[in-house]
Amino acid sequence: MEETTGAELPTDLAAWWGRRHGLRRSPSSGSLFPDRYNPLPLGDALQHRALFLDTARRTCPPELLPQFEAFQERCTRQPAGTLYPGEALLLWLPAWIPIAHDAAGGGLFADLRAGRHHGCLIRYTDHGHAPEAAWPNLATLLTHVADTLESLDDADRAAGATVRIGRWTVPGPGPLE
Repeated sequence: MEETTGAELPTDLAAWWGRRHGLRRSPSSGSLFPDRYNPLPLGDALQHRALFLDTARRTCPPELLPQFEAFQERCTRQPAGTLYPGEALLLWLPAWIPIAHDAAGGGLFADLRAGRHHGCLIRYTDHGHAPEAAWPNLATLLTHVADTLESLDDADRAAGATVRIGRWTVPGPGPLE
């Protein structure tokens, strides 16, 4: 991974991919992460990353490609968490790796650049990325999901309670058959 992205994976993300390796989405499945995101297997994450890098290059007018590449190189040297949501061209940096996606072409990426925000998670869509990190790291996101699910007590579960995590709804149990 380090040779592909030019950056070190955070330990929480390396452990996640080492243990679970993402999810394959089926039409009837829900989403594991808030905002309807599902974790990507490492191979899919690398394919998405390659596609995003290629798309950024291809959408740049050929006469501006040298300036775009210089800008991308400058951005790559900036600390993790430095974002560029207002750029005219969609920007994707080599040190950004998608870790989760949704059905609409958006998702979360981890910023692998060096700095105190190394490994922060940022939302993206097919129109660009958010102006700030959504989560400081994967461990914080997983802890939030686990804590929220564990906060349901037995009475809530028995009554079929639903829980909201961001825009994500965790349904209560269905009827027993």
